Amino acid sequence: MNIVVAVVLGAIVGGILGVVEHAIWSKASPRMRRVGHVAIVLLTLGTVGGLVNSGLAGSIATRLTGSQSSKSAQQSPQEAFGNRVLSDPQLTAVFQGMTADEARLKGSELSSKGIARLDDATLARRAQLLALILNKVSEPTCAAIARGNATASQQQELLDTIDGLSASDQTAWYNISFAAVKAEVAQTPAPSLDSTSIAGVLDAAKSNMSAADSSAVTATLGGTATDAQACVGVKALYHQATTMSSSQGQVLTRALATS
Repeated sequence: MNIVVAVVLGAIVGGILGVVEHAIWSKASPRMRRVGHVAIVLLTLGTVGGLVNSGLAGSIATRLTGSQSSKSAQQSPQEAFGNRVLSDPQLTAVFQGMTADEARLKGSELSSKGIARLDDATLARRAQLLALILNKVSEPTCAAIARGNATASQQQELLDTIDGLSASDQTAWYNISFAAVKAEVAQTPAPSLDSTSIAGVLDAAKSNMSAADSSAVTATLGGTATDAQACVGVKALYHQATTMSSSQGQVLTRALATS
């Protein structure tokens, strides 16, 4: 595995991150969109910090999204994610003056970029979840995620798949996305990886695969894969990231989280 191939992997990973995070931020439920709209309204007024501290933001959100006391027990992980964004003064300051669409795009960008800033344990958990998600989506959507060119309907399938996970897995996924946004806003230093180390671990990962899986990874990295090969290839990479030895798994997991 040469350095050029390692760089190509980075480009593919960037596509994966972009598709996944964009789906979360741009395909939110109507209720979460209303929560987001509340944030934009308050941001436009330039008074979010004080309103959040006084509880008025929550009061206004309640009027648009329903009673917090009656809904809290039924709140989905996605809705909890939206409410966390709304109630965080640091994040609402970032989104100040943006339209709802601009805020969702910004959120997607921050989350995608911030993934690489997370610690090894968090990235390992995210890799486990993404491996699970990739095994649940359709082959065309799986391949589109690997290539970073999912259509709107495929992004919706991805979001529906995330929302079909167990409550604990959904909560973990949205907590990781939130942590990534916070890390990017705070500019938390991201551990670096040299291309030689990545290439070595990729070689080791491929040596653990079947011949078919290894060929699929090669085709995926080379941009010549069919949908079936791209799906097999990206699944194989995430399987290795979650099953290799600790040191190698950490390198591959971080490589898969670095665009």
